[in-house]
Amino acid sequence: MNETWLRRGDRALEVKDWERAIACYQEAMRQELLPPHLAAQVHYCMATAWEGRGHPLVAISSLQKAIACDPQHWFAHVYLGDCCQRQGWQELAIQHYLTALAGSPSSFTADAHVRLGNTLALRQSWAEAITCYQRALKVNRHEVSAYTSLVEVHIAQGHLEQAAELCATAQATAPDLITAACLNHLGVAYARQRNDRPQALNYFQQAIAQSPTYAPGHCNLGVILFQQGELREAILAYKEATDLDPHLGQCFYNLSVALQQSGCAEEAQACFRAAHALIPTLNHVDFVL
Repeated sequence: MNETWLRRGDRALEVKDWERAIACYQEAMRQELLPPHLAAQVHYCMATAWEGRGHPLVAISSLQKAIACDPQHWFAHVYLGDCCQRQGWQELAIQHYLTALAGSPSSFTADAHVRLGNTLALRQSWAEAITCYQRALKVNRHEVSAYTSLVEVHIAQGHLEQAAELCATAQATAPDLITAACLNHLGVAYARQRNDRPQALNYFQQAIAQSPTYAPGHCNLGVILFQQGELREAILAYKEATDLDPHLGQCFYNLSVALQQSGCAEEAQACFRAAHALIPTLNHVDFVL
């Protein structure tokens, strides 16, 4: 019976046995013509299995079949939006996200709102993206990705004060709502867009406090300290970064320059060689945050 094959497919899907899941669903559909709503669900489940097997285009085809069977399968629209986004088909992704949102707002999780917002942000539809992130926070006020994306959108527009205010508000709600990477990016923005070293330093220190093992925070802290003439402290920050992540070629280069200026020529040369091994095109570059 179809029901037996469908249940077998569902069980295989649960344990990520993709090939068995596909085979069971295909057998269920081969044996009997399924009602449209059930056929849509089978195609939807098969899409998960096809993507799990590494066949995203076949997954997209399955989702299109699901929607053809049941145009109101809102979760299929959301999933198809996700698949299109991963393929770089932003406009198609937006179309399916918005269809699901208009048809069934409850089909949108906080994470789905964030994904729609991120897709809109890629085409610089800032206001619409912000609305999506705000909707995500209404669904789940502790959605970290929504805070992160909001900060990124403000930074992209040069609205650093708004980004800083949002970080402070989120941290007051729960310290882990703002990631070390987010704080680091805000520090980089203050350094690059405003040449505001004190604020940049502040956010790099916050990033390190949030996650002491976050190597880019230590590296960028070293850049600011070096620019302020605090050579010894800069070297310590660079060394901490390279100890945490031995693949930071730029940081090895920065460390080589700082060591050279401090009179440690031999150690500086070793660091430059390490930098060159990681970045073969390296000759002479400026400090990069």
